[in-house]
Amino acid sequence: EGQAAGAQIAFDRALTDRRPDDLACEVCARYELGKVLVMQGKHVEAAHHFEAAISRDGQHSAGGEQQLKLQLAWCLGFTPEHIERAHKLYASVLDDDPFCAAAFLDRGKLFIRAHDWERALGDFSHASAMGKADANVCNDIGVCHFELGQAEQALAKFSQALTKNDKHAPSYSNRANCYKGLRKYTEAESDYTKAIEIDNRNPKAFLSRAQLYELMGQPET
Repeated sequence: EGQAAGAQIAFDRALTDRRPDDLACEVCARYELGKVLVMQGKHVEAAHHFEAAISRDGQHSAGGEQQLKLQLAWCLGFTPEHIERAHKLYASVLDDDPFCAAAFLDRGKLFIRAHDWERALGDFSHASAMGKADANVCNDIGVCHFELGQAEQALAKFSQALTKNDKHAPSYSNRANCYKGLRKYTEAESDYTKAIEIDNRNPKAFLSRAQLYELMGQPET
């Protein structure tokens, strides 16, 4: 947090001290400042800087205008009144580059927040086919399958996530939910316990395991 605050001060200073005609400096500073604000959860402020950078000349930023559009769309997705515009930005990026895996991944997250599991699954599957299939992506695909009532497909994806990262606590918790739904209580207990061992700050895993013990007719130890 201290490093992020320091970076924010530095980029603010760069914007203030730049020469008025130094367009590249302004765009780069706004891009980097926006990323720092995103890390701090300040999506409205970050969106302002990404928007300003695009209006000035996005090509001067690291990664070009595409990255600015993706960052702006991500920020807009957190405010209900701007979600439609976020979707338009993702569509614009994909029109220019149909193989932009980052756009599919970010838009998939937006669909998940809207509980639009079918379209989220489609976007994550596109990204996965492009080689973006780490533990997080496999887990997200599994969540979509689970919410669509496709327990076996979900189970396979959570297991795949764990072959890529055997310390991925969300995949253990989510696979445990699948096992519980399939009445495989021993397997579910093992996965909930593993998730807690990896991350004991997740109250949902403790609650889910306690509920499982109730189903099994035994007290939590």
